[in-house]
Amino acid sequence: MRNKIIIAIVLVILIILIDYSPKEEASLVQKWYWVETQYSDGQLIVPNEEFYLDFHSNSMVNIGTDCNHVSGQYIEDRGLLSFYDIIMTEMYCEGSQEAEFLKMIPEVVSYFVDKNNNLVLELKYDTGSMIFEQ
Repeated sequence: MRNKIIIAIVLVILIILIDYSPKEEASLVQKWYWVETQYSDGQLIVPNEEFYLDFHSNSMVNIGTDCNHVSGQYIEDRGLLSFYDIIMTEMYCEGSQEAEFLKMIPEVVSYFVDKNNNLVLELKYDTGSMIFEQ
């Protein structure tokens, strides 16, 4: 009887340890495709073409838009995120959403990966979120 109680206690402890072990989060370092931007005022922006952020482990980021090639650097620290030294080619493209997209990038202050494995970039002053998928 005593052995059964000890075994039951050990099993409960193992279940608790397994359940509360840290979960591996998706890495920021990969290519993420822009799905939409949701602003807190209800405005929704959805890309007409493929846009992406391609994060590299050396703190470089390549940004794909519907017009130009863009690159720069980023700083990530425990969920905080900022971009700097952004450079780009300067080709004009009729009807491009590039200016709108690139206006959002310096407004990013933090990020997280949601339960659907989407990258969520949160904008300054809780004005909105950019949603990306793998």
